Amino acid sequence: MSFEWADFLLVARELDGEPTYPAPPESRKRSAIGRAYYASRGVAQTYADTRVTGGQAKPYREFDHGDLWRWFLAQDEVSLREVGVMLKDLYSMRQAADYRFDSPGIEKKSRQAILLAQGIIGSLAAPQQAG
Repeated sequence: MSFEWADFLLVARELDGEPTYPAPPESRKRSAIGRAYYASRGVAQTYADTRVTGGQAKPYREFDHGDLWRWFLAQDEVSLREVGVMLKDLYSMRQAADYRFDSPGIEKKSRQAILLAQGIIGSLAAPQQAG
């Protein structure tokens, strides 16, 4: 069965607090992957901005998606390179959830995306708290 793209509107309406029919599970799972990606991307962007500028604020859009995970992959610290790998994987999952009609195993993929996002955010939050 092919995915009904208009079902994303039901998710948007639910997230906005509008009483509506519940969104179908596949729409929720696809949206969960996207939200997990953007949560970790925002944290990663903030971390990279701080590292690049020595703590000075930078415009949010300094890195595009690929530039951001490539920046992490180019770092000397193994833990930051691991963040780059996870961010790249999560980006690929988000691309598939947003743009591919068929998505076998979406339940497993949404859980995996959440775990990757938790790993990214946890890895980047720990050094900031210690410093």
